[in-house]
Amino acid sequence: MPHPGQAPYPGQAPYPGQVPYPGPGPYPGPGGPAGGHRRKRGSWVLGVLAVVLVLALAGGAWFLFGPDDESSGTRPVAVDPDTPGGRLWAVDEAGVEDGDKPKGFWVVGDTVVKASGGVFSAYAVADGSVLWTLDMGPDRLCTPATATEDGLIVIGHGESNCGQNITQIDLTTGETGWSRPLEPEDNPLNFEIAMAGSSYAVQTVGGWSVHRVEDGEVISSGGARYDVLNQAPGRTDFALERPLVSGEEICAVDAVAGGESLLRRRTCATVTDAASETLTPPFFRLESIDPASGDTVWSLDIPEGRWLSKINSTSPLVVTLRDEEFGGELELAFIDDEGRITGQVPIEATGLDRDDTAAYSQEMCRGDVVAYSAVDNCGGMVVHGDLLYASTTTIFGGPIVTALNATTGDVVWSLETEEFSRVMVLGADEGGVFVHQMGFGRELGRVVRISPDGQTVEPLFKTDDIYLSGSTYVALLDGQLVLSPSDYSLEYDVAVYGVEGALPEGWTSEEEDSGDTGDAP
Repeated sequence: MPHPGQAPYPGQAPYPGQVPYPGPGPYPGPGGPAGGHRRKRGSWVLGVLAVVLVLALAGGAWFLFGPDDESSGTRPVAVDPDTPGGRLWAVDEAGVEDGDKPKGFWVVGDTVVKASGGVFSAYAVADGSVLWTLDMGPDRLCTPATATEDGLIVIGHGESNCGQNITQIDLTTGETGWSRPLEPEDNPLNFEIAMAGSSYAVQTVGGWSVHRVEDGEVISSGGARYDVLNQAPGRTDFALERPLVSGEEICAVDAVAGGESLLRRRTCATVTDAASETLTPPFFRLESIDPASGDTVWSLDIPEGRWLSKINSTSPLVVTLRDEEFGGELELAFIDDEGRITGQVPIEATGLDRDDTAAYSQEMCRGDVVAYSAVDNCGGMVVHGDLLYASTTTIFGGPIVTALNATTGDVVWSLETEEFSRVMVLGADEGGVFVHQMGFGRELGRVVRISPDGQTVEPLFKTDDIYLSGSTYVALLDGQLVLSPSDYSLEYDVAVYGVEGALPEGWTSEEEDSGDTGDAP
């Protein structure tokens, strides 16, 4: 189940395309001064940077590659080193400790809002100035991944856990609206919240409910009879008041997700012997909910032997399945508007190594890397039109960006590299997929756009040597990259890059020093 206080996954776009993302484990992060104090990086990060340094000293440029080169099976795509840009501004937030994690990140109009500890802060995207702050005191927070079109969210908060109270917040002004104790079933544990349209859904160990954002009134609700963590009959008052019957199904809603659709995961088991409270192994249903009425639009039984792990996109709907409770092999399932699976492919289709699926959670997903963490907290993939664009955890050659048909899962094209490289998908629009190419050594990072057919790469603007993983909160807004790390271990907490930005003082690339045009040899 989701855990109280867990950071959500910003999964839907504030512009045509699908961002913010996150994507998701710790990562090396930005280089160069960013103002404020410098925080300590993890030891494994230092190891990665050491490898980067060795490769940089060894020389050699890096490129994107495609499938057309006759000799190597790859096609070098030059990226112009004269691309303008850099960092416009960065903010190092005060009052946070190493090891803490942000509680939320939203882009509303020309404002970015971040929840740090119990404080919400709004920054102007133009210059990073603070527009407002809202201090929720010592309360623990649980927040939704997305807001309404007019910038409203509903959060869970409380002194003991985040499911004790729910409060409406206007992200455009920082003002609170209505507030009330938790519903449903008066059990605040394992609280999760999601928003779609003008409604929000709440899930706890006691049950689930759909409410109106306007006033918090209940649209529909239901209780849980199944204990997901222990795979046993539930022990809440609601469950105990309903005796078991042999042959019946007992269920619990144990995850919710929002954005363009309102979804819930229902975990169930069949009672084989009521007297001894013996149950079958769990099985899963994914359900689409009408936000206005709370009615079930469709219900999909997940294939036998598969665990519904993550929701990668809500429109079109793409989910990750696994074949073991706590890991195992992963696959993507593509689901149409009527709740039918139209394609299933192993996760390796995205370029991820089959033997490295643990990296999928560690690098692409935020929060607890456990089976019952939030279902909408992973990045590194984005869907636009009929294509799903995916990046991997690759840094030593191999596929770095892959486009799959969003209905069948068939690979449409894949870009590969033979060099040290890290590419992270940020978002997509009609013109293609936006990706960040990591810098290393004296090489600069860049944001580029790859055409939908994978044949052209358009450089947009430079960054410094930042390393992005799927766990980073990111958004593309007015041609700029807005990002926030998924923890507080780095030099800054919110930053914006774009064409008008600049590199840190004294920073030049070897390409610029040498006059290299970036063309393939």
